[in-house]
Amino acid sequence: MCDMMSVISLLSRSGHLLATPTFQAVKLDLGSSTSMTCFYSNLCLVHVNFHPILVTFVGSSDINVGSIHSILPVLKTQLEFVRSVHKDDA
Repeated sequence: MCDMMSVISLLSRSGHLLATPTFQAVKLDLGSSTSMTCFYSNLCLVHVNFHPILVTFVGSSDINVGSIHSILPVLKTQLEFVRSVHKDDA
């Protein structure tokens, strides 16, 4: 079982990793990527880029990643107001 400090430490190291594979995939004409899933022995992280917002789902290693991906369109719609406020502030 992970304690909260371990999860926070892991997030701080892995959250920024979404950009590099995305840029490499674009260079190889593989299209762009908006999410990355990281599996660990007892934990799964799903990072989703709704630029400028990065959303991270944290779950046990047997989490249903497909279910998370199925709610992303709804989540993106719900976050649109936050994204527009950030864009207006920039």
